[in-house]
Amino acid sequence: MREEERALGGPWTALGAVPVTGGVIAYAACGNGPPVVLLHKLGGWLQDWRALAAELADRYRVVALDLPGHGSSLFEEPAGWEFPIESGASAVEEALDSLGIARAAIVGNSLGGCVAVQVAVDRPDLVRKLVLISCALGPAASREAIEAASRQSGFYDADGLPLPRDAARIAQISGTHDIRIAEEMNASRAVAGRWVAKSERGVGLADFPALLPRVGVPTLLVYGERDTLIDRFEAPSLAALRHGSSVRIPGAGRFPQQEQPRRTAEAIVAFVG
Repeated sequence: MREEERALGGPWTALGAVPVTGGVIAYAACGNGPPVVLLHKLGGWLQDWRALAAELADRYRVVALDLPGHGSSLFEEPAGWEFPIESGASAVEEALDSLGIARAAIVGNSLGGCVAVQVAVDRPDLVRKLVLISCALGPAASREAIEAASRQSGFYDADGLPLPRDAARIAQISGTHDIRIAEEMNASRAVAGRWVAKSERGVGLADFPALLPRVGVPTLLVYGERDTLIDRFEAPSLAALRHGSSVRIPGAGRFPQQEQPRRTAEAIVAFVG
């Protein structure tokens, strides 16, 4: 685990990394019981989950992963314009196999949830239940549209590196008002570097209305009540899923696992069982 992540602490009782095709996936684990796997947001790292993991560890074996190019996971930067969610899913699948996790509930936020959908489609044997926290589960966009949106956002410099964002801008985008989350996001995005834009493009090229009907396991959509994505994605995603339900977390925006970890844990426990 990178020093930046380690300094944040957490409930972890095991830290390590496993080799996968193209690099190394870092993980942290705690607790005992049925496995619950946590996949972080775009530009995040596994420490995004430390408060939620502490709430879950008395019931589950909690395993948080750093996605490719994020946190302490070491990968060669992909040569292409985007990093497809299929490639992220393959890395997660290999990591879980190496960790001896044959079947788990998978919880993903943002990018992590998008990758988790692909895992559920690729490897239904691995996924017992799926929890998707604030995911942009839209139709595939064109490369031109993705590039235009990226330029308009002002999130990246000319070299494709993520720029720091102030707390007011993050609150406007996500409904998240905790300045500590904003500061940590800037730190984790800086660590991920060009992987942030490449991973975002991979999500933009994915066709979730086509993928969601292929998810055969019970799936819970979780949104903070202030999340700006609710109106765009909650109803269409529920309509596409074969076994879908949703819940909203009071007092939270796009990152309820950090803003309201206890309430988010309660929703997960009630669903996962």
